[in-house]
Amino acid sequence: MNRNSKTAFLADIHANLQALESVLKDLDAKEVEHSASLGDVVGYGGHPNECLNLVRTRCRYSIYGNHEIALLRNEIASSYRLEIRNSLEFHKSKLSAKNLNYIGSLPISIEQPDFTATHGSLHNPTEFEYVFTEQDADRHFAKQKTRIAFCAHTHTPRIWNQQKGRTTFTEAKDIYLNDSGKYLIDVGSVGQPRDGDARACYVIFDPVQQRVEFFRISYDVKEAAEAVLHCGGSPAFASRLFSGR
Repeated sequence: MNRNSKTAFLADIHANLQALESVLKDLDAKEVEHSASLGDVVGYGGHPNECLNLVRTRCRYSIYGNHEIALLRNEIASSYRLEIRNSLEFHKSKLSAKNLNYIGSLPISIEQPDFTATHGSLHNPTEFEYVFTEQDADRHFAKQKTRIAFCAHTHTPRIWNQQKGRTTFTEAKDIYLNDSGKYLIDVGSVGQPRDGDARACYVIFDPVQQRVEFFRISYDVKEAAEAVLHCGGSPAFASRLFSGR
C-alpha cells in the first residue's frame, strides 16, 4: 500500500446493500484508492451475500466484528437476543461457501505503520468492548501504539483524543491531527446509524494532510427497510433505519 494514499473506513454495514452501494459510489466519485471494512457486514439487513461480495472485492482491508463471529459460532450467538439470532441464522443460510470462508479468514485488527483499526476497543479486542465513556477510551488508549486508530461497534461517529494523559471527545467533525497525543476515530455506521442521522456514515483518512473527514450519504432507506422485512427480519430492524436510532 502506498502510505500516501487516502483510505476510507467503512463499518457496521449490516447487510444494508442500498447504503453500501451509495457509499461506494461516493468513494468512486472521490477517487479514493483504498478502503477498509471494520466488521459487522452481516446482521440485521436484507442482503448479506451481496454486501460481502462487495466488501470482499472492493476493500483492501477487512476485519471481523461481533456479528461475524456470532454467525460462525453458535455458542456466542446464543447470548444474543432472539431476533438477532434469527437474523444471523438466516444470513448464514444464504451465504455462499466463498463468503463463509472469507469471514472465517478475517483478522481481528489491522496493523499499519500509520494506523490501527479494530471493530471495538483495543483493550480486549476479542470481547468487542464499546468505547462510550472516557474510561472506555482510556483503556483503549493504553493499548494503542499508533498515533491514530479507527474503531466502530457503537454505530455513533465521534472523535476521542488523549493529550498529556487527559482524554476528551468531540462529536464527528473534520479535523487535522495535532503533532502530539493519540486519536481514536469512531467511524460510525454505513448500514445502521444510531446517532439520529439516518444517512450512511463513513470516514476518509488522508495521511499526507493528516486529515480525517466524516461523510454522510443519503440512500434509499425505504428499499433497505423493505429488504429487511422481505427476508423475515424484525420490523424493529427496518423501522430504525428511518430514524437513525
